[in-house]
Amino acid sequence: QSCPMLTSCKLCEQVIEIATLNEHLVTECEANVNNHKSIPSTNNDNICPLCLKNIGTSINRWKEHLLTYPGCKENPRPLLQ
Repeated sequence: QSCPMLTSCKLCEQVIEIATLNEHLVTECEANVNNHKSIPSTNNDNICPLCLKNIGTSINRWKEHLLTYPGCKENPRPLLQ
């Protein structure tokens, strides 16, 4: 429960990578509800689903955004200094 690269889906509670949260909600979520209010207004894989910042497609950019202090400000698993 401390890895800042992971989060729990608010709909099905499955632990997934933050970088794939949007895709999970649209295609994989077991809650299978039609009204996905948790999905940001964009379905762009470059956008952080937590803070809506444009991260880009590089895994290194995602690691920098999530693992470099202070990390994503909306991450429920914040980095410790």
